[in-house]
Amino acid sequence: MGSEGQKFSDNPEENLRLENQFLRMKLQAEYGSDLQMPMGNMPPELENQFLKNIFSFEEAYQKQERTTVYKLIGEPSYKKPEEMPMEQISGELKRLLDIMKNKNIDLHVEGEYGDKLILDFLINELFPLEVQANLPEGMMLNFSYEEFHPDHALDLRNLTVAFLQQWRERLVNEYAYQPASHFILPDGRVLSYEGVQQRLKHFFDAFTAFTNWKDGFAEASYEFMPDGTGLANVDGAVSYDAVLENGESIHFEGPLKIYFSNQFGSWEVFLFHMPGFNW
Repeated sequence: MGSEGQKFSDNPEENLRLENQFLRMKLQAEYGSDLQMPMGNMPPELENQFLKNIFSFEEAYQKQERTTVYKLIGEPSYKKPEEMPMEQISGELKRLLDIMKNKNIDLHVEGEYGDKLILDFLINELFPLEVQANLPEGMMLNFSYEEFHPDHALDLRNLTVAFLQQWRERLVNEYAYQPASHFILPDGRVLSYEGVQQRLKHFFDAFTAFTNWKDGFAEASYEFMPDGTGLANVDGAVSYDAVLENGESIHFEGPLKIYFSNQFGSWEVFLFHMPGFNW
């Protein structure tokens, strides 16, 4: 790596800090690694080891023999969608996907986009993609169409389903959806992630179960700003009975509203309104 054993200062602490700064700059210069994660609270010794581990990974990655997905599956012949009748496209797509699976490569498609579009994606985007040439025995390469072409409506729908499921099961710490680090309330107050957890726990602990659950929601409305950040909301309605320890229950029903933001490529819940719950 070139920096080990290099002395930047006679002061050990200052020397470690400068070495870490040097490693960051070297990573950026040699590998284009722009570390965005904050390390202000990380001890310098741990950060130093972390940076050296990244170097080891990058060096190993650069030495790997590379090839394309198409070469890895044996360069089978194929027809492009425009070269065949529509009724043959599904069969051609299935044939190529089966060849890939036999070579331990799988493509997952969560949404419904039509076989013509997926076949076109397979040939023009996935086949030329560079991957490791020699896969370890038994290793599967898994690709997702949505990783290449995000389907925001589908993502927001799945996050809403996960949010409602976890509410129904009264889960506080096991998030299937992504909560933001801070929630911004309508009156301008800002709650930390931990503060939101405490409020949810206090509410859920008041009941033993939620029964007779009914919910429904419309497709998400979302918009991206010129700077790349996004905002979205989902509207719907929820009805359920909250069971108390003595067996009695309180009926809650009313409008549902979930607000999402997207700043780093994924959607996060930063505010919601649920029947029965008050901020």
